[in-house]
Amino acid sequence: RIADTDYDQRSNVLRTAFPRFVGDAAQWTTNSYDWADRLVATVNPDASQRTYLHYLATATGTFNPWLFGVVLTDELGHQTETVTSTRGDTTAVVRDVVGMALTEYRNYDVLGRLIGVTDPGGSTWSYSYDMLGNRLSATDPDLGTWAYVYDAANRLVSQTDARGTVTNLSYDQMDRLTLKTATASGGSAVTLTQNTYDQASAGSYNIGQLTTSTNPAATQSYKYDGFGKVARQDATIGTLTHTIITSRDASGQPIATQYLPVQLDFGTAAAPLQYTAGNKLASASGFITSTLYEADGQTKEINYANGVKTAFTYSPTRRWVTRVTTSRGATILLDDQYARDNLGRITGTTGLTASDSWAYGYDNASRLTSSDNLGNNTLDETFVYAANDNLTSRSRVVGTYIYPAATAPRPHAPTSVGAKTLAYDANGNLTSDGSRTLTWDEANRLKTVSLASNTVNLTYGPDGARAKKASSFATTLYPDASVEIDPAIPGSEIYTRYPHPDIKVVGATKYFLHRDHLASVRMVTDSSGAIAEATSYATYGERLNSGFQTQKSYIGERFDPETGLLYLNARYMDPVLGRFISPDDWDPTKDGVGTNRYAYAQNDPVNKSDPNGHSLSPRDSDADAPTAQLGGGGNQTSPANGQNADSQRQASHAQESLTGTAKDKKKADGTYQVAEDGIDMPAGYVSPNSGLLAPGAAPICGGGCVPPGLEMGPGPYAQEMPGGFTNVPAEGPPTTQVPKGGTYSLRNSAGEVVRTGRTNDLARRAAEHARADATKGLTFTQEHLTDALKEQRGLEQMLHESYNPSMNKVSPISQRNPNLNSYMNAARDFLSRQLSGE
Repeated sequence: RIADTDYDQRSNVLRTAFPRFVGDAAQWTTNSYDWADRLVATVNPDASQRTYLHYLATATGTFNPWLFGVVLTDELGHQTETVTSTRGDTTAVVRDVVGMALTEYRNYDVLGRLIGVTDPGGSTWSYSYDMLGNRLSATDPDLGTWAYVYDAANRLVSQTDARGTVTNLSYDQMDRLTLKTATASGGSAVTLTQNTYDQASAGSYNIGQLTTSTNPAATQSYKYDGFGKVARQDATIGTLTHTIITSRDASGQPIATQYLPVQLDFGTAAAPLQYTAGNKLASASGFITSTLYEADGQTKEINYANGVKTAFTYSPTRRWVTRVTTSRGATILLDDQYARDNLGRITGTTGLTASDSWAYGYDNASRLTSSDNLGNNTLDETFVYAANDNLTSRSRVVGTYIYPAATAPRPHAPTSVGAKTLAYDANGNLTSDGSRTLTWDEANRLKTVSLASNTVNLTYGPDGARAKKASSFATTLYPDASVEIDPAIPGSEIYTRYPHPDIKVVGATKYFLHRDHLASVRMVTDSSGAIAEATSYATYGERLNSGFQTQKSYIGERFDPETGLLYLNARYMDPVLGRFISPDDWDPTKDGVGTNRYAYAQNDPVNKSDPNGHSLSPRDSDADAPTAQLGGGGNQTSPANGQNADSQRQASHAQESLTGTAKDKKKADGTYQVAEDGIDMPAGYVSPNSGLLAPGAAPICGGGCVPPGLEMGPGPYAQEMPGGFTNVPAEGPPTTQVPKGGTYSLRNSAGEVVRTGRTNDLARRAAEHARADATKGLTFTQEHLTDALKEQRGLEQMLHESYNPSMNKVSPISQRNPNLNSYMNAARDFLSRQLSGE
């Protein structure tokens, strides 16, 4: 296997080629850079390209060293303008949509902490911190205002949500969560999680590990192997205990998983799971005969033990999937071919029948605007959106979506859809929609859904994942994301396991799941290869076969026919409305989350998915984009700081459970990821050193804040920033000794900067230029006053990059200079001090 990367003489990546096998032609992606080594163009192997125009954001025509802009023009000519500070903080993003510019603003304090967000519709977020950087409050237009309390060790110990529900957290001496309770206003405390650590067990390595986690709904216990990974997991719900035992080889690779009771073995000691040289699953005896992979690691072909094969075809120049074919011998069972535009968006799907074939349209913000089923006109739809990504019209839903004003509570939650009236609680959770009545538990999770004469009750385990679904018709237990138990007949319970995403075993009977490009289950075959059941889906995941029995269906997640809702681990989505029924509580500025708290998959369910209920699936990310994707709802499954300390979920794709503790994330192997790592830090906790969300105080212009009168530069949206961004006068540090040195510029009669420089004596340098023939006709302007050499060098570099002066074209600091970062950081610190008045 070959992967190529070529560099230019300045060590920039000049071109790259996708990984390929020996003998295959290289497909090159080529980059171009400007004099400052900034990316200006990327040409794809199919000759499509995206370009980047860099500029300095200016205030009233004066040099502004705190803001830099870039205009991205994508492969279809759509433009996105991004303004960032020297800290790298995004302060404004403008998306070009025909007839409007969708602009999101962000505001930071002097420490670079986010203290405000304004979405394209004018709705605002605000955050406040204590002096140690702990978040004290978060005010969200959809979630309401939440408050946080910390102990002397800066650990979150209490959280109060907009409903008045108080969540309390306790820790041991190693800062590990031991108890989390929640008390609703006027109610009694409910245990959400109670954790025990380090319990000894023969043959296990449990020291330093979570060993038992319990709450009234379930108890989970863990034993660990020498790799520090879970070797045995027991989950007890009511009187039933389910066990999963994992064996590993000497390298730590899983070679066998055993499920008990009603034993199921996915790999055994005698017939272990087999892997490729790249550590990808190659075969599993009795389930998967063989798996082939492309050079870049994508699945090429998977052969199941029942004789059915699924093959994947990819674009040779862009590497996205163009065809998925499932067959048994010469018989084609499923065949979807995908036509895509230069952004990779699917414009058409050609299936085996007209009813399996679709045509799609999008706006410039990649929001789905039309879906046309070529065989069934009743499935045809058009979609209309507001600037803030609210869905305002969907043609298959009679009537329009009506929303509150941008400044009113819950501006992204529809209050009526056609003839339906919708109501919400103070946290933004749907409580009624004209046909269903819904209640929510103390941890802000859906608790009951009443429809007609049936009530569905939902409970959640100590890891936050759903543990039980019960109604007057049926009960299902979920001891693990890969297990379903039907306890209708005590002693003869029916166990359904998913040991692999494409395999379902009911009791001892094997079934095989066959999927489309979104991982939606389209067909199920039995052990003989015969079709057991099949379904298609409407645009937002409505199952078109109401008799489809497999719970895991659209995007591979569980649909609840009793409620009409899709369980996406963190939240529930209504496929009929095409929206979530509760707001996302993750940080709205993080990739794949967005400011519209109720939007599903950024309003593009054809190309994107939101399996964890918080953010887009990683496969939906645009790795080439120069900035975060903004707007839209829930990329990237790694959470950042959110609003809810109880944001504890289980993502079934990865079989990964989050504890929802204030500091730690429990990984799939039972170990914990410390929040300081910047990965999966649950909401409500901010490390005093993390520099993350800076809630609410009045905006103070610091590093990255936007002075009034900002000119957006040469992009297509030249405009001024809105009010509310206040500038703090730059007053020098209190000292009796005025610096003599600093940076300067020389301007011609037109006011253009033609030269920049630095000196340890500005007065002397001004006199020298006044005498020199080449410069005596130019105006000398003092830019910065400092005697510190590092600050001078970094500030001179900033001036040079900003003006690109004609008289000194060579960059003051070489990109290869090992002290470059040190100089630039010193300059940024100087500017921050100037802004804060230090």
